[in-house]
Amino acid sequence: MQGIYVVDKPVGPSSHKVVSVMRRCTGTRRVGHCGTLDLLASGVLILCVGRYTRLNEWLSRGSKEYLSTFRLGAESETDDAQGPILERAVDDPPQRNDVERLVTTEFCGDLIQVPPVYSAVHVNGERSYRRARRGEQIVAKPRKVSVNEFEVTGFDYPELQVRVVCSRGTYIRSLARDLGQRLGCGSYVQDLRRTRVGNVGLADSTDLTALQEAGLSVAPIAARRALDGILPAIDVGGAVVADFLHGVAVEVDEAQEEGERAVFAPDDVFLGVATAEAGRLQPKRVIADMSHFVES
Repeated sequence: MQGIYVVDKPVGPSSHKVVSVMRRCTGTRRVGHCGTLDLLASGVLILCVGRYTRLNEWLSRGSKEYLSTFRLGAESETDDAQGPILERAVDDPPQRNDVERLVTTEFCGDLIQVPPVYSAVHVNGERSYRRARRGEQIVAKPRKVSVNEFEVTGFDYPELQVRVVCSRGTYIRSLARDLGQRLGCGSYVQDLRRTRVGNVGLADSTDLTALQEAGLSVAPIAARRALDGILPAIDVGGAVVADFLHGVAVEVDEAQEEGERAVFAPDDVFLGVATAEAGRLQPKRVIADMSHFVES
């Protein structure tokens, strides 16, 4: 079994747990996810099975959309509802216009963000959360992220509802923490749901329980849809297909700008990823094999 699957991860299990479920369903250990979701978070988790694990680096590039509730007036050791909570006395709570002004002026665009102490980033060769659990002082390296959209969708202090569209590597927990610091009242993530990765949304997903019950009857999504907006597509046919599958650079008739392409054969068979240069496609990741084209 191979392909790209989308699971609606519930709150509770880890992303690795979902991978384990898919491994049991498919009977292969060759399963990987494209972007971790915290235990507290639910929503879109893309899983690649078999040869499609080679697409992880591209599928992970897609922008992410989240819906979240921030709890103002308090801080959390983990920057979410799962950590020890410290309530803060706030004499003058922020108003909605205060929040919207900060979100627009300081939390949109390219940002320098410090990951949460309890995160999977590596600090001196070890996961940050493991060091934090041992009580070590953690100094995570700031990283550049992009927040394309940050919208306040509801506000009834102390609860703030937001919608965020951001780049890979952006921590919503860090956004909540930093926003709370700027507002002077503290903040942490109360709940979090990922609604989209790239072009793939909740409508494409399968409930985890349904996956466990249905197993292999759950259909993968089309590679063209999963890669839409991440890699431009190019269609090829004839002898070009066999050459591509053997890793041979092939000539293409249509003019191509240089860069990576998702390559498809007739009947929308996904061949793999190639680099376009000077009218040629150089295979970079070959996904299909000749069995797709042998008549039964």
